[in-house]
Amino acid sequence: MRIAASIVLSFCLAASLAAQDKNSDPSGVWYGDYGTSTQSRTEIRIVLKWDGKVLMGTVATEEGELDVENARFDPSTGAIHMEVVFQGRGAPGRANTYRYIADGKMEGKTISGTWHNEFDKGDFAVNRIS
Repeated sequence: MRIAASIVLSFCLAASLAAQDKNSDPSGVWYGDYGTSTQSRTEIRIVLKWDGKVLMGTVATEEGELDVENARFDPSTGAIHMEVVFQGRGAPGRANTYRYIADGKMEGKTISGTWHNEFDKGDFAVNRIS
């Protein structure tokens, strides 16, 4: 009986540790949206790779796929920082290059936070899909 209880306890502990590791690792595919209001949203897909020290990835929108720059992740707090440079079509009186800076927090299968660029600001939320 003690052996069976020890085996069950070992499996539960291993499953718990595996779940903790997944929650402290942002690697994977994330899908959601960002925008300046609840009515003005753009769908995004983020692919992240965390090697334990360096966070890399891409962000894809209907405009194309862009590399994530200056990315950081703190596994002890779930804090995440990403920057993406977008070459826009330009508008009168506006620059053609926009640097989106996003700061958020990973909690379980969700990363949410705020973003800003030279002209706008808003929020974002993405959910892990793989």
